[in-house]
Amino acid sequence: MGVSVLLDKFLYGRPSYRLVQDLADQGLNLSMGTLTGGLQAIAPLFEPVYEALLDELRAGAHWHADETRWRCSSTSRARRPPLVPGVFQSRAWHTCTRRAGAVPSAVLAEVDGGTISCDRYGAYKKFARLHPGFTFCCWAHQRRDLLMLANDYPQLAPWALAWAECIGGVRADAQRPPGSPAVSTANWTRLRATVQEMADKARRRWPIRRCRPRRPSCSPACAGTGPD
Repeated sequence: MGVSVLLDKFLYGRPSYRLVQDLADQGLNLSMGTLTGGLQAIAPLFEPVYEALLDELRAGAHWHADETRWRCSSTSRARRPPLVPGVFQSRAWHTCTRRAGAVPSAVLAEVDGGTISCDRYGAYKKFARLHPGFTFCCWAHQRRDLLMLANDYPQLAPWALAWAECIGGVRADAQRPPGSPAVSTANWTRLRATVQEMADKARRRWPIRRCRPRRPSCSPACAGTGPD
């Protein structure tokens, strides 16, 4: 029975109250308190599994982090766990109800460095200041900023859309099917070359970094600085 409950809840994602209703329809009257109490009782048995998953997470080199909304059954108010990093090499993750910068510091304790894909939430900025060995990036957020810039400031649209198109090309290369090892190596080489080309163009043509788009007097000077 316990295995069926675990599979039903965590593998198939069915809420507990629906499982209770299903069992009642089959003639088994099980209270919600009995079900949740049983889950709480066996939770400590999974601590070694969780610690092993956390070790695997820390062994990675690239993580994703986000403040994902998660409605909790214990309260009507929605909570936002601040860190849900997932490692490319595994299915490990960590959640927490706090949003402080101490959360990523605790999760990635004793990790020397790596890449974190995240937004610009202040907790990640603090983590970056305290841990200079990490780099932070997110193509999706950068592309979204460019599209918003093109929409809000039409005079900068050619520049913004040109860079957004470059990012789209990088994402397309990154999403290519892996195929054989030779194909994977070729795809990776092409992707690195594309990103390096974007970086070189940005260094040569980045007068906009000193421009504040909110000041209309600056905006026309920034036009025409796209990546061709």
